[in-house]
Parts: sequence; structure tokens; C-alpha cells
Amino acid sequence: MFASDDEFDKKLEEEKKKREETVQKKKELTENAKDIENVNLKDNWDDKEGYYCSYVGEIFGYKYRVVKENGKGVFSTVLCCVDTETNETVAIKVLRSIEKMTKDAKNELSLLEEIKSKDPQNTKHCIPVYKSFMYRNHLCIVFPYMALNLRDTLRKFGAGTGLSLIAVQSFGRQLFLALLHIKKLGIVHADIKPDNILLKDQNSSLIQLTDFGNSFHETDSDNLPTPYLVSRFYRAPEIILGLKYGGVDRRVSCRLPHRRLVCRLHAVRAVYRQRDLSRREQQRHATRHPEPERTYSPQNDQTTHQVVSDDGSRAHVH
Repeated sequence: MFASDDEFDKKLEEEKKKREETVQKKKELTENAKDIENVNLKDNWDDKEGYYCSYVGEIFGYKYRVVKENGKGVFSTVLCCVDTETNETVAIKVLRSIEKMTKDAKNELSLLEEIKSKDPQNTKHCIPVYKSFMYRNHLCIVFPYMALNLRDTLRKFGAGTGLSLIAVQSFGRQLFLALLHIKKLGIVHADIKPDNILLKDQNSSLIQLTDFGNSFHETDSDNLPTPYLVSRFYRAPEIILGLKYGGVDRRVSCRLPHRRLVCRLHAVRAVYRQRDLSRREQQRHATRHPEPERTYSPQNDQTTHQVVSDDGSRAHVH
């Protein structure tokens, strides 16, 4: 009916432990108060830089369940999610909660919808947009999930040798189709590089041109020609010279980054192959014509050459 002394002491010890843990937690919160957002002033789902703090299992847009975070860029976070209605894996680009970045993302969204409307079957290899929605003051854009980008592919499957010529031809053909499509629409991508060319998975050679966050129409008055367009490693000479968009000059300057990119993918293979051939030729030459060892002869104060023959014998030659 009544608790024994041992049980009473045990309960006291447990309560004491709980109080100590509570005090310790309050102490840690007080020490880190500067890093904690005030929940009374703002919903506590963003970090200091405006990135959304997601967690595994969270539901976006009433049906997208978060599986993992794929990466984080300057403008957004990319999440790998599963559509609970269709069980399809998708990628959601969650923009930072900053007004300017949201405005730029809406411009990207309008360009993506224009590209999709002119290519509903997705035969031009520009990433299709599924839908968009606002979630806790963050613009979210849903895309098909792509597992690899071209830089990772080159590093993973072409390290030391480069990609095969067949793969380079396939990638190049698809890139030029995407280029021709956006050229007809008068759109400048402005950020073509291996990181923005994605593959569905490692078993597929189909690619998609992505990241139209810096893109604009050729006739856009807010985007005047600048020599700083495109990443400097893939910047065409016409861009450096600041030539106008559109016409023959723009068509060439659009093609050059693609051509340079395709050439680079195969050039890596050619460079490694040439190094390997040069190394083999040097080894073959050294085997057939051994280089004489130089020794010093103090008797006549002359330098002599010591040649080692195939049978191991040595001969001195002046």
C-alpha cells in the first residue's frame, strides 16, 4: 500500500536528475541566446541567412515528403522529395526568404514555363518544371529528380581518362538541341557549365539543361551586354568583348560556351592519352638505348662514359 524507502529514494533521485537536466538546458539556451531567433517575433523555420531549415519527413505542398537535402547554393536549397500521391522522386528548389531572390526566382519560373509551353514533350533537353507554390514565405519550384551533374560524372567515370567519344557526342548533340530551342525563344541562359547539366542517373545518357536563374530575354532592357556574363572559365570571346545580344554575333557567342564545354570533356581524355603515349615511348626508348652513366677518371682528368649492356657487363667509353 505504501512505497518502501528504497522506492521513495529512487523517485527522489529521478526527480532531482530531471531538474538538473532542465537547468542545464536553460543554461545552454542562455549562453547561445545570440544564435536563437525570437519565436515571439518570427516563425522559427529560417536560419539567419534566410535558408529554410527542413527536416526529413516534412511535407511540402501537402504531398511532397522530404527525403534528404541534395545541396545548397547562393540562392536556394535543393531537396530530394517523394510525391506521396504518385510515389515519384522529385527535386524541390526552395528559394531563400529574401525579396530580391524571390523576385529573380519568379523571373526564372516564367522562363521555365515559356520553355515548357514550346516543348511539352520535353524533347529539347531543357529541365521541365512540374509546379510551384509558396511554403512558409519561401518560393518552391518542383522539378524531376536528377542524380548527377556533368562535373560529377566526369570526375566519377572519366578520372584520368576523360569521357568516351560516344558519350561526348551524345552530350554535345543534346546540348545543341537545348541551345537551338532557347535561341528560337530569344532566351540567354548566361550560366552554362558542367554543374548545370544534369543526368537522370549513372545508367542514363539523357541530360537536361538546368538553372535558368540568371537567364533573360535578349530584348530585356534590364540586362545590357556585359563582359562579365557567364562563369569566366566558360566565357566566350564575344561576351568578353561585350557584343550585343541577338543576330549573328549572339548566335555564335551562344554556341561557343557549348562548343568549348564539349571540347573540354573530350580534351581531358586526349590529354591523358597523349601523356600515357609519351610515357610509354620514353620507357621504350630507355630500354633500347640505355643512357650512359658519367664517371670521372682522375688519371687523365677526363670524363668517361660507362655503358651497361644487356648481359650486365660494363664498358668505359671516352
